[in-house]
Amino acid sequence: MIVISHRANLDGSDPKRENVPSCIEEVLSMGIDVEIDVWFKDGAYYLGHDSPDYRVDIEWLKTDGLWCHAKNQNALERMKYDRVKNYFWHQEDRFTITSDGHIWCYPNNMSHHGILVHLDPPKSSLDVYGVCTDYPISWLKYHKP
Repeated sequence: MIVISHRANLDGSDPKRENVPSCIEEVLSMGIDVEIDVWFKDGAYYLGHDSPDYRVDIEWLKTDGLWCHAKNQNALERMKYDRVKNYFWHQEDRFTITSDGHIWCYPNNMSHHGILVHLDPPKSSLDVYGVCTDYPISWLKYHKP
């Protein structure tokens, strides 16, 4: 099972860490993938959940291990044009397909072949391809390879 940090959280939701480039790089250096929120505005890329807060360049977005969630239509279209490795768009769709061909599952929806957005710590084993969570450290301990 692949474990993906939700916005660079490690042990629960921490708004001070979420979508902060240095925190994302820290999590990636631990060997953990990260789901990030990406905006494209005024000719530039930004990270942030509710608004474009942290400017990043296109080469940074192409870093291995990033799962780029487009937060506006411009980001979706521009990431396709700029050939970002792994990006997707969803709002409340039960499922979507990432540009890398993975099934991304909206919370409370599950596909055995998909990435489940499950923000809580693990309580039981799951038969899924991966999990995106605010508790990646706990999930990695619970699901040792």
